[in-house]
Amino acid sequence: MTKKLTKKALPILGALLIAIFSFWGISSALAVDDTTPPSAPTNLTAIAISSDQINLAWTASTDDVAVTGYAIFRNGAEIANVATTTFNDVGLTASTTYAYAIKAYDAAGNRSEFSSTVSTSTLATTVDTTIPSAPTNLTATAVSPCYRFEGKSTAGHFAGTEILK
Repeated sequence: MTKKLTKKALPILGALLIAIFSFWGISSALAVDDTTPPSAPTNLTAIAISSDQINLAWTASTDDVAVTGYAIFRNGAEIANVATTTFNDVGLTASTTYAYAIKAYDAAGNRSEFSSTVSTSTLATTVDTTIPSAPTNLTATAVSPCYRFEGKSTAGHFAGTEILK
């Protein structure tokens, strides 16, 4: 059964590939015989945007037929494939260093050499641990059935407090 299916599937697959390559303006002879990998991506940059995101950008690779995408590697493991020359890596850990490299690939499955590797760290998580200063210049106004105190801390964060009677 497998041999019969394979014999029937190959001509269909071949026709499908020719149709796809024709649609993109690629001659089927070039597509089938393409053994040249794309050039390696260049000028890779990695910019930490937040405590959980790093944005990547690079210069496009070239190929004798066409570059169809880029494989993104983080710390040596392939994490994504994109068709553009940018990638936003999200869901990362704060204050952690990550190393990135890119490979280009073409429709024939040829892969370029790695781009240069760049490393950057996500930003630290910022938590406000400063205790506000005590309010100054307090005034009290009798308002039935409660008192209202108003004042301002040196940090400017104290707006007002009501104490119910």
